[in-house]
Amino acid sequence: MRERSGLAITHSVEQFDGKLEQFMSLARPGQRIYASAEPRDVPKAIRAFKMAQLDADYDADSTAFYRNIEARWASALMQPSHAVKGEKLWLIDCDTDAETTLARAALDEFYDQDFVYDYASKTGTHILTKPFNLTKCLPTFQNLIHKNALMLWAC
Repeated sequence: MRERSGLAITHSVEQFDGKLEQFMSLARPGQRIYASAEPRDVPKAIRAFKMAQLDADYDADSTAFYRNIEARWASALMQPSHAVKGEKLWLIDCDTDAETTLARAALDEFYDQDFVYDYASKTGTHILTKPFNLTKCLPTFQNLIHKNALMLWAC
């Protein structure tokens, strides 16, 4: 299968949902769509982008940077150190209806935590939420939590 890629940077949940719908309509069976859930620190990303741009001036092919400029900008944005401080999100990966029910009930009842966003995954539901105190977390619930909120859709 020929590899295809696309890039979209959005600024709201509504824009994100629209772009996701667009990518889903273009995706072929077996392809995946990845997204970061955490807001990015744009001034930090701009600085990293400019540094990479200056470094590219000394590469053997100094124009390669500009032929792939969208991916370079996305790379600058996606560096872990460029996430907005205090805006960390966790992903709760629920593969069954029972896990989804457990996660929603636990967030609502035990952790006083609203979920930020949820969506259907290939095998169940992914729920994004703000971090909370894991020491009080039930072990069965802890196993569902991923502290890196990289979202994935499989088509």
